[in-house]
Amino acid sequence: MEKEVLEAVIHHNDRVERVEKVIKVKSGSAVGPGENYASTVLKLRAQVLLGSGRVVNRTYILKKVPPSGGQESLFQAETKIYTNVLKQMDYLIEEFGLAEEPLWCQLIHYEPYTSMLLEDLQGRGYKLVNCRTGLDLDHGLQAIRALGRFHGLAKVLEGRGIISKDDYRPHHGTNKEVVQTMTYPAIQNLIAGIRTWGPEWNDVAAKLDLSFEEFFQFCCKSFEVKKPDFKVLNHGDCWSNNILFKYDWRMKPVSVRFIDFQNPHHNSPFIDVSHFLYFSMQPPIRRNSYNCLLENYLESLISTLTKYGYQGPKPSMDDALLAMDHLSYFWVYIYAAWYPYIIAEPKETPDLAIIVQTKGKEGFSPEIYKEGKVKELLAPDLLYLAKKSHHFRNL
Repeated sequence: MEKEVLEAVIHHNDRVERVEKVIKVKSGSAVGPGENYASTVLKLRAQVLLGSGRVVNRTYILKKVPPSGGQESLFQAETKIYTNVLKQMDYLIEEFGLAEEPLWCQLIHYEPYTSMLLEDLQGRGYKLVNCRTGLDLDHGLQAIRALGRFHGLAKVLEGRGIISKDDYRPHHGTNKEVVQTMTYPAIQNLIAGIRTWGPEWNDVAAKLDLSFEEFFQFCCKSFEVKKPDFKVLNHGDCWSNNILFKYDWRMKPVSVRFIDFQNPHHNSPFIDVSHFLYFSMQPPIRRNSYNCLLENYLESLISTLTKYGYQGPKPSMDDALLAMDHLSYFWVYIYAAWYPYIIAEPKETPDLAIIVQTKGKEGFSPEIYKEGKVKELLAPDLLYLAKKSHHFRNL
């Protein structure tokens, strides 16, 4: 086909598929009540006229600063990820001519820094796994390999000077106001909650109980991962509610997309890995397949770095285990405080906006620890944490 003919065909096809007019649009919430205090997330259902003359239905996701305001910095951070980092990752994949799908959705439009119009991944066949159920091993392997690929692409861009660690805030786990408002009250609720399991848990509760200043110092030191000295751009909120999957005809997950890039930070990649493992995986599967999941993450990370020509040092399995051990005390603490609310019935889930507004004085209840399988799921990790309590007290 001659170049001029090909050009005409492509232009015609673009006109045929282009949206010429929005006929009508309806909107509704895209998330459950209390699930997202940092933004208002709407699904837009639009009837549109295409250049071909056909009328079709299209769906989009609209994220807006909530009516209470005050979250513009989060929108600014996410907008910069979409317009700079993810776009550069697209260019990197094209440069190497690799047949790899992106790990994110398309940003269609944004208003600095109050709203974003995004591609609706569910309209393309991607689905969330119910966070109350958690991920099985098949989903976990797909997601953690995708995370390794994301970190690898980010590190290559950093090596090219496109990403700078100075562009990102520290993890919110070291923000004193956040810890005092959300994290520490959740920990105090955890301590009160496990005391309801019986007097034999009083000793465990006592070992977990730190003063606020002790706990805040523990949080800050937890994120000082000294080995390996391999730091990358982290997603920052990598858990099952921010991961969508596409399936083959056997309903096996074959593709992954990440959403919600409002909390990026530059630090050890094992912060993202720990967050993912504790908040996404079914606890027994996480405990039984811990090394397998970590090995798959590393293999994906290192193969991505190698494939895209990264020449710097790469973490080993020993490095990974050491970093994960250092971080595990923090993440088990946080996981035990929040996981009961993740698996609870929606009516029992606290409204995060209320917790923020009351600085943690309202929104938590130790009664949640009496629900269903909470004790069965959490007890092994809490016993581990209590046994290691001298580590985090002297971290």
